[in-house]
Amino acid sequence: MIKLNQWLYLGVIMVLAGSLISGCDKKKPYDGHKEAFKRYEKTLLKTQHPKKTLVVFGANWCKYCVELDDAMHEEPLKSYIKKYFNVVKVDVGEQGRNQKMLQLFDYPTKKGLPAIVIVNANQEIDYISSDGRFRSVRNSSSEDIKRFLSEFVRS
Repeated sequence: MIKLNQWLYLGVIMVLAGSLISGCDKKKPYDGHKEAFKRYEKTLLKTQHPKKTLVVFGANWCKYCVELDDAMHEEPLKSYIKKYFNVVKVDVGEQGRNQKMLQLFDYPTKKGLPAIVIVNANQEIDYISSDGRFRSVRNSSSEDIKRFLSEFVRS
């Protein structure tokens, strides 16, 4: 016969196992890759006008970061980004992760996550979200984000 405390232990184990399994199903757009700088360099080399490089700083624990990633996979934004941008995602979800990328752009995450940087084909910075303008767009519809990005496609 199983005692009450054994049932409790079994229940706790089942809850934890369920949490682990459901956690595996959650989308994780930021892969934890620590070599974001190398990916960024490779992306810059292949970026030809009129395309630009869109660097997205985020973390899997950040609600707005995941929502932004979801929006970037919705039409018409998905096709728009594919036409005008090469995307580099930079995981800053843990302390110290991808510091080289953060330093390169003078910490674009100052105003929060997600943060973006837009670099043109001449490797010049067109936009860094540390100015705060991106905050109003970060949890908007894919159409709003497309409208925001279109400001930099013309330049």
